[in-house]
Amino acid sequence: MRYNNPVQYAHDSNGLPISGAKLNFYEPGTTTLKTIYSDSALSVPTTNPQVADINGNFAGDIFLDGLYAVVHTDASDITIWTKDPVGEVNDTNFTLWSSTVSYDQHTFVRGSDNEFYKALVGSNLGNDPTVSPVQWARIQLVTAGILTDNVRLTGRLSMDKGADLASAAALTLGSDGNYFDVTGTTAITSISDVGVGTVIRLHFDDALTLTHSADLVLPDDADIVTVAGDEATFVQYDVGDWRLTHYQPSLMRPYQQGTFTPILIGSGNLSDDGTDEGQTYNASLTTGSYIRIGQLVHFQMRIVMTSLGTLSGDMKAGGLPFQCISSSFACAVGVCNCVGPVGADAPNNVPPRPASFWA
Repeated sequence: MRYNNPVQYAHDSNGLPISGAKLNFYEPGTTTLKTIYSDSALSVPTTNPQVADINGNFAGDIFLDGLYAVVHTDASDITIWTKDPVGEVNDTNFTLWSSTVSYDQHTFVRGSDNEFYKALVGSNLGNDPTVSPVQWARIQLVTAGILTDNVRLTGRLSMDKGADLASAAALTLGSDGNYFDVTGTTAITSISDVGVGTVIRLHFDDALTLTHSADLVLPDDADIVTVAGDEATFVQYDVGDWRLTHYQPSLMRPYQQGTFTPILIGSGNLSDDGTDEGQTYNASLTTGSYIRIGQLVHFQMRIVMTSLGTLSGDMKAGGLPFQCISSSFACAVGVCNCVGPVGADAPNNVPPRPASFWA
């Protein structure tokens, strides 16, 4: 890296040249002089410190190898300014791993395979980074800045795993990763802002409700009840606006089968949230059974009615021990829009009806 281009000029507060001014190049954070070079190949060392001529000019090219502390002084070594660090990181800043050195967490080294590694743990002694993935992570150097072209990954793209997050109505993300365990059962309605375009993945350790809102946009505008082991990927679309882009149910969700007592709910008897408003009817027979495989629930039911009572509108089946997640169904717990109309011409004997929905 070239330090100055064109030639640097030393002057005082009045703009007059400082003859004999110096540029001292040190190891960062020290007063130990560090070699500088006169060529871009870093093969020809040059004078350190550099001394300005009578016109305040520093003659010749100055090339840096990594990071430096630069101290600008007058001819009497009185400091004018200090810049620390100066330069850029390149692969020569990574020392070769040594089996006799105990490395702190987040230390960077070069392995025997000429790749670069970051220490994942402290007191990291004797663990060869080329064969110790628990103690070391291989990294790739990327020039700082904004990517303006396509990028092709030749290795793995990894998310840092942050500390566990306690569930809360407003879930606060840690700054130590993009992948978090969420503990507890408190319903989540929003996620803290960390930057538009940020992608996070959450692993739920317990059952809780993800509540659809303008701050937490979920598919079909429907709430999701998690099961321990479920995972969800979100992207921050805008300030105060996180959107679910992928949901992975736990493979541990069991196969279930059983019976339930079905009920009928008329759409004219439901409030906006799907709650039964207290309709009444009479039935002499109510039977139902279900099979759940993962998230898919198959069920059938039979109701023999003796009077419609106050039922009105389209009928919905109720009484199931699951909550559907599809917008094509009413989403109160155990309610499924799959039966048919209620009216003067509706039959009073509802035969066994097979149906399915996603829970």
